[in-house]
Amino acid sequence: MRKISILCLLLAMMFLGGCQEKEVLVEEEITINMYYGDQIDIHEYLENLDSFYFDNNQKIEELTAGNHELYLHYRLKNDNTPYKQLFKINVKAVNLGYNMETKTINKGNYQIFNNELEAGVLENLDYVNNSLVLRDNQIQGSVTTPIYEAPLFSTIVASWNALTDSNNNIELMVRVRVDGAWSNYFSYRAWSKNKINYTIDTKDQLARISIDMIDILDGKYADAFQIKVFLRRDNLEISSPILKMFSVALDLKDESTFVCEDDYYQVVDIPKITQMDEPGIGNIICSPTSTTMMLNYLGIDITKGDFARMARDNRSSTIYGNWTYNVAAAGELGVNAYVAKITMEELKAFIASNQAVVVSIRSTNSNPLTGAPQQYPSGHLMVVKGFTIIDGVEYVVVNDPADPNVENVEHLYRVNELNNTWKGYSYIIYK
Repeated sequence: MRKISILCLLLAMMFLGGCQEKEVLVEEEITINMYYGDQIDIHEYLENLDSFYFDNNQKIEELTAGNHELYLHYRLKNDNTPYKQLFKINVKAVNLGYNMETKTINKGNYQIFNNELEAGVLENLDYVNNSLVLRDNQIQGSVTTPIYEAPLFSTIVASWNALTDSNNNIELMVRVRVDGAWSNYFSYRAWSKNKINYTIDTKDQLARISIDMIDILDGKYADAFQIKVFLRRDNLEISSPILKMFSVALDLKDESTFVCEDDYYQVVDIPKITQMDEPGIGNIICSPTSTTMMLNYLGIDITKGDFARMARDNRSSTIYGNWTYNVAAAGELGVNAYVAKITMEELKAFIASNQAVVVSIRSTNSNPLTGAPQQYPSGHLMVVKGFTIIDGVEYVVVNDPADPNVENVEHLYRVNELNNTWKGYSYIIYK
């Protein structure tokens, strides 16, 4: 009897397995671009959905920053066929606020991806794989954005991601509106991966550019900006530069009121690198070293010395801390990188979404960072990789490249002290 029971069980299992419905694979892939925590209505992407779930019942609003591939398993109304379809979900770390319909900036930052420039003016450029490139028969072209209305701001920092070489370049320019009048276009100068890049400080009656920052003069505020980008190559035999995106960071008159409601008490595993052992330039490459930590974390194999040479601003006094050039150099290596102006609450939100951030600070003996290898009256950059709380005191967990001992690069600084030494300017670097 026992043998017969086992045989019947095996036959039943075989029968049930043979009767299981096989899912129909839908070949069309769907891409979703979203911010961490966004609530996405899948019904906007597929009509007549009856029931559905993602792999492992994953909730997409809980996905961390980065690129994800998940299958949606679903049935349609009045159709009992089981389907599965691949969703490619690209999650940005924090929604910094922009309204595409009204072309208005709601907060202090916006990344302008090239597929969002339908309202811009293109000259001798084409869209190819979500990037802007020169047409085959052109050696120069440009894109001019619409006019972007913004809350009142005193400073604007622009940045971009492009792919260039020694025989082509891109040049980004920005103008601002103050009291109804427009400034001249301020140029970040021609940029190329394998050439000597340099900035020049200039000004007009409304604003001035110094290295990477465009400041409004006479204590006034601007309320709009416009960007123009040129793409160039030496001749038609040379490949076109590829412009992937550009961005702006605004120092607003009224600070963001965003409050992080997610759990940010965690630490991202960023590799530790000291800047101090690089021959000849170790004491002035905090920015390239911090960026190198982020690049190594993202799987980019480059040394801080090699990256410093890429990011160098060869002006009259060579500097390595040009924010715009550092993120441009990072973009040449295949990552997304931009300069942002964020608050402590927004920094917490980045960490909550598993995104470390490079921050620019300036500390003094009267406004110190307790426990730092030194104070930084001339400015300094480091990687904020987490938050923790000890005996009721909140700390940021950072990799401070100024520590000469690589094992001691990780430091804990009081949140209030970091906030007092940091104006909010940061690098956001991700894949």
